[in-house]
This record gives sequence, structure tokens and C-alpha cells, in this order.
Amino acid sequence: MIKILKEGGFYGIILHIIKQEINMSKELLSKIEWACRLKFKGKEQPQIINGCLRIIEHTNLAYVEPHRVIIKDYRLTRYTRVL
Repeated sequence: MIKILKEGGFYGIILHIIKQEINMSKELLSKIEWACRLKFKGKEQPQIINGCLRIIEHTNLAYVEPHRVIIKDYRLTRYTRVL
């Protein structure tokens, strides 16, 4: 929730931000794990953070946060289709 303030007090505008998690498809997840097994010979496990959809309620504004895959020191971002 975000409150917008003016110098003398409160304007009365409150924005509600809705956060919905987007799950990575099983197919993409298996491809990432397969690539890690092939490249690092099973020594490194990828850290996978699901993306999310942030919507400002009562507006048409939205932001899609991408999935993040962290392997060793490398950080990759990937989008999946949102319908």
C-alpha cells in the first residue's frame, strides 16, 4: 500500500498493489536443471526465484517481474508468457 502525502498532510490517495506469483513451467525448469547437470556435472544446483505480476488496483498499470536463475556467480532473467 502506498500513501501519497502533501506538505500539509494527507491527500487521501491510497494505492493498493496486488502481487501475484507466476510459476515457472515444468518444461523450462527441467531444461535449466538439465543444462546445469551438463555444464557443471551435477556440482552446482541452480537457485530459481519465481517472478511475479504486480498490479495497481483500479488502474490498468501492471509490471511483470521476470524469473531469476542464479548459477554460481551468473544471474539470468527469463520471462514466461502471462495470459
